[in-house]
Amino acid sequence: MIGEKSIISGNCSNRVHIGKNVTHFGRIAHKFNNPTANWVDTEEPSLMIGDGSVIGAQALLIGDIRIGRSVYIAAGEVVRETIPDCCIVFKGKIYKHNDWKGSLSFDDFWKKCQG
Repeated sequence: MIGEKSIISGNCSNRVHIGKNVTHFGRIAHKFNNPTANWVDTEEPSLMIGDGSVIGAQALLIGDIRIGRSVYIAAGEVVRETIPDCCIVFKGKIYKHNDWKGSLSFDDFWKKCQG
C-alpha cells in the first residue's frame, strides 16, 4: 500500500505500507527468519513507513519495524528497529528533531512536529 503524493525511487518488498507524502529512495528487506523455507510461501510481517517521512538513498530498512511520522533517515543508514515520530537517523543514532543541531533543524520539514 502506497499513500497519496508519495515518491518512490527505491525498492518496496511485498506487503509494505507507505504513508502519505513519503519520499523513499532506499531499500526495504524482510528479515527472512527461516532460511530453509520456500521464499514464495513465507509470510513475514512487513515494514510500515509513517506519513511525511524521508528515506535517504540506499538506506536499508529491515524487518517488521515501524518508521514513525515525519522521520528523516539519512542516506546509507541500516535500520533494524522501530523509529518514533519526528526523529532523524544519522550515523546509527536516533535523534529527536529538536535535539538535532544540523542544517535540517531549521527546515519546514519539522513544522508538523511542533506542539
